[in-house]
Amino acid sequence: MAFIPIGDEQDMLFFPYNSEDLTDDDGNIITDANGIVIGDRMYDADDEALIFKQFFRNGVFPNPLVDVPTNANSQGLRIVAQQNTMTLTQRMGAAFVEGRRFVLKRDVDFTLDPAHPTLGRRDVVIVRHDAVARSCAIGVITGTPAIAPQIPVLIRTDDIWDIRLAVITVNPNAHAITAANVLDTRMDTDVCGFVTGAVTTVDTRDLFLQIEAVVNEALQFWADERLTWEQKQAKWQQVQEDFMEAWRLAQAAWTQEQKDLFEVEFDRVRNLIAALQTQSFTLVNNDFSATWNKPGCRLVFDPATLTSTWIIEADDSVLATSVFEPATLTTTVTFNAWENTIGGNAFISLPRTWQEVFDPVTLTTRIIGGIT
Repeated sequence: MAFIPIGDEQDMLFFPYNSEDLTDDDGNIITDANGIVIGDRMYDADDEALIFKQFFRNGVFPNPLVDVPTNANSQGLRIVAQQNTMTLTQRMGAAFVEGRRFVLKRDVDFTLDPAHPTLGRRDVVIVRHDAVARSCAIGVITGTPAIAPQIPVLIRTDDIWDIRLAVITVNPNAHAITAANVLDTRMDTDVCGFVTGAVTTVDTRDLFLQIEAVVNEALQFWADERLTWEQKQAKWQQVQEDFMEAWRLAQAAWTQEQKDLFEVEFDRVRNLIAALQTQSFTLVNNDFSATWNKPGCRLVFDPATLTSTWIIEADDSVLATSVFEPATLTTTVTFNAWENTIGGNAFISLPRTWQEVFDPVTLTTRIIGGIT
């Protein structure tokens, strides 16, 4: 199968490969002005640094890369304070900065500037890569004396890149630096860090783009499902609310109906109580024969005299009497004075009498009223 290259060769770096001498059309080897043979593989320091940056992160190699005393691990490029002096020791070691390697092959002593008499300051020790100067160097940046002294800012540009090894606190009028005044920042990955492996970090953002898309699709699916479920819930909630509203209206109508019935019954009882208290009764159309079932009255019949007497229960007073005459087949009804209450209006009825005469021939009853 054919191999089809992607991209242009000038956009790529690939080494190490052997370089071959360039020749002209006649097969002669090409040299530069100094007589040095020109090869077809040419690299510069930036190309090599770019390659090494893929393998090593910026920072300090923790162990010195020369013979060191026993138990000297993690001492690479450490700053050590000496007793009763402004002089410190920079331990040997190595660092890796922006694809370039720096090596300090032996311990070096250095002395800080004298302390300010009344103000403190904070100095820093750094390893600086300078692409313009084409060098890596170690050195001190002296801080500005102040009441609240600040740590000098690191420079990090395309041309200059600093990593900080330590922060040294110089107290006012100090004549010596102690171990407590030296803050080792080699382990702080924001300003330095240790070079612990060929590859310490992997940027997986591009690797997870497809996974992220799948996850987002799944999240969207479940979001849609949740929205559908919420809509169904809302619809069911509306059905419940409509049912409860209909039930509430029906309950209110039933309650009103019961209230109306109660008020009617209450009015009847209230009128009965009022009748018992005022001895007033209602006899519709003077229907004496139906008086027996009127509330508040009782019927007493005397068989000896064939007399019926209606008595008011409240005080045993006589409301009316009815006397039957067998000889004439006549019934005489006499009402005493009484108060008639209709529709909440009361009026007095005078005593009166009427007769009911039975005709055995025609089997009819003739009423003769108005007898007083």
